[in-house]
Amino acid sequence: MTWLPRPWLTALLTTLVAVVLCFVPLFDLLGYESSAAMAAVLGIAVMVRTSWLFDREELTRPLAADRDQGPLADFMDLLPWHLALAVPPALVLLANALRVKNCDLTLGLQFWLVLPVVSIVAGQALGFVTGLLPRLRIPAGLLVVAAQTVALLGRLAWEPPIAGHTWTIGWFAGSIYDEALSLPRHLLWARFGVLVLSAVLVVGVQALWEAREGWRRGTRPALVALLAMAAVLHTERQELGIQPDEAFVQQQLGGRLESEHFVIWFEAGSLDPAQQALLVEDHEFRYAELEAFFGTDPVAWKGRPIDVFVYPNRAAQYRLMRSRRTLVARPWTHQMHIRWDGYGDNAVAHELAHLFTAEFGAGPARLATRGGLMPDLGLVEGVAVAADDEPDELSLDQRARAMRELGLAPDLSILLGPGGFWTQPGPRAYTLVGSFVNWLIATRGIASFREVYGRGDWQGVYGQPLDALVAEWGAHVDAVPLTDAQRELAGFRYRRGSIFQRVCARTIAELERQADGAEARGDLETALLLREQIRDLEPGNVEHRLALARLRTRRGEAEAAAAILDRLLERPQLQVVQRLRILEEKGDLAWRRGDLAAAQAAYTECRVPGRTEGELRQLTVKLAGSQDDGDVGTRALQYMLGDENSRTSRLWLALEWAREAPDDPLPRYLVGRVLLSDGQYADASDWLDQPLSDPFMDEERRLLRAEAWFHDGDSWQAQGEYGALIRETDSSRVRALASEGLARTLWREGGAL
Repeated sequence: MTWLPRPWLTALLTTLVAVVLCFVPLFDLLGYESSAAMAAVLGIAVMVRTSWLFDREELTRPLAADRDQGPLADFMDLLPWHLALAVPPALVLLANALRVKNCDLTLGLQFWLVLPVVSIVAGQALGFVTGLLPRLRIPAGLLVVAAQTVALLGRLAWEPPIAGHTWTIGWFAGSIYDEALSLPRHLLWARFGVLVLSAVLVVGVQALWEAREGWRRGTRPALVALLAMAAVLHTERQELGIQPDEAFVQQQLGGRLESEHFVIWFEAGSLDPAQQALLVEDHEFRYAELEAFFGTDPVAWKGRPIDVFVYPNRAAQYRLMRSRRTLVARPWTHQMHIRWDGYGDNAVAHELAHLFTAEFGAGPARLATRGGLMPDLGLVEGVAVAADDEPDELSLDQRARAMRELGLAPDLSILLGPGGFWTQPGPRAYTLVGSFVNWLIATRGIASFREVYGRGDWQGVYGQPLDALVAEWGAHVDAVPLTDAQRELAGFRYRRGSIFQRVCARTIAELERQADGAEARGDLETALLLREQIRDLEPGNVEHRLALARLRTRRGEAEAAAAILDRLLERPQLQVVQRLRILEEKGDLAWRRGDLAAAQAAYTECRVPGRTEGELRQLTVKLAGSQDDGDVGTRALQYMLGDENSRTSRLWLALEWAREAPDDPLPRYLVGRVLLSDGQYADASDWLDQPLSDPFMDEERRLLRAEAWFHDGDSWQAQGEYGALIRETDSSRVRALASEGLARTLWREGGAL
């Protein structure tokens, strides 16, 4: 067979693709991204080459009368040469590990076997089927590949999962914000299905040839068995996780609620009737809030309620929609997929905002566009951030200014351009475009923004080009007041780079996910091994070593934990916030060991501007608890640092602390906080009645008491407290929460927003 020694051109071209990938971040090591890319390249290349061999008659057509052996034998003779095409690109990417750190070669090789190697088999099988055609074999094969791609894009657009499989190309794993990635079981089933279908095609061609030759049995039993196997895989494709659809997700969740504007699917049994009522009310309030902000009514415009899929946890979300961290709203489907962490969760507002933009979005996707054609994802996410404006110690503008001063701010013109948004670190990108859109709407109005959102014609709508608007926004942001402490806090939040900029981002994220799971189930030995792996992969990362110190403490290895913390404090380039977090951990360790003076000294040093309000409240409780070496101190230690975190245990510890210190309002506050989280609103307001001397603590107490009154139906007292907080507080976070609380009380009574 003269064609056997001549795959060199295909090998050269596919290897050149691998060389190019060596200079593309995230694709430059042997892992999922490079495997997925090369699966597409090799699968298509092998299909084209197989069809070309038939065109050149260097491979005898499957049903030719002059065959000297069956087409199955030809297929098996050709397959080793095509499988060998996977070797040079793999060697190139392996060699690139000398230049770019590759943290998990085993997983990379597994992905290589499951994706490119299987795609080669599928590509050759498709090429053999096109060999049945008298001509146009290559276009026919490419048409099949294109049809698979279109089908995948259709599923990604219309079905809940944001990841999916194709035959020749392989696997699209979903959003880059879901950094943790392993070799999932559903991928193995899907690729096994590809091999089965490939075998069906090739054995089917062999059976046709045998029928022409008059064979009575031959491969027919094997074909029947393969068809049966393929039928089973197709029937069970949703249970196996290969291709879950909307109906399957609805069935798996099981719970259904209806309201004026929503049909909400949730996990049956995960919410009691009171929580279900709050879930519906939370959605309806956000709808009214966004209707007032945008001036649109998507339910009236669309003519049907919005479908909301509420996943109870990340594990269920991954199983049903292939995402652990990414929440999704698709304007063209009138649906959103979220997790709900309780009444007031801002995820509802952010995702719902995307659906409110559909009425003035452009194209079939109803998105922001540039010139009416190219989607502008910066504007898509920017308006959702602006409409949501989640309560925070720093305003959007303060966070934007801090990033600009610290040299962390991406170029806004790039963020608002095609493809630029997703290449930047998520927290930086979302914050910056949110600040810009918030300023744009505040200074130019929502009507003009709605117009530019769909058209992308900045000059035509605003009379200025985008660059001029960005410059004007920059001048506004740079004039926003910002303290050194706020700058430090923002720097700590935003220094983390994007997945494209970090070493072994996928591997480390997956190890962290596994370590968190091991710690949650109490398997501290496994957690320790995983934390040590993470430390070794990124030895300069302070947070990894801090997590390791906490784990050592939990294992009772106080000396080892102290040594880690001391070495961290010796580092010359620690950020201020990092140093304070390490000192607080030293305080925790000292408190556990009974050294109350050292604990108090550490907590006092940590309690400075630059910490979040939540961290300052936590330090206040630790300071108070560590001052007592008797029963009060024991209860406080268990409450703050104990391994048991259930509401029941925390409530009991807080009640015991309050019983042993009846004149102290702090444990009463803690009791009230736990009762509120448990839905016992009347009791919570009673326990939150005594003022606290610390201003951060007392403002939080007042917020919680107003919330308890609100849920207990005492709107008059809730409105009074919220109004007082709005007038009196200096905290942007408290003011935002109080303003939202006041709006909720007025809305519940039928008032307009």
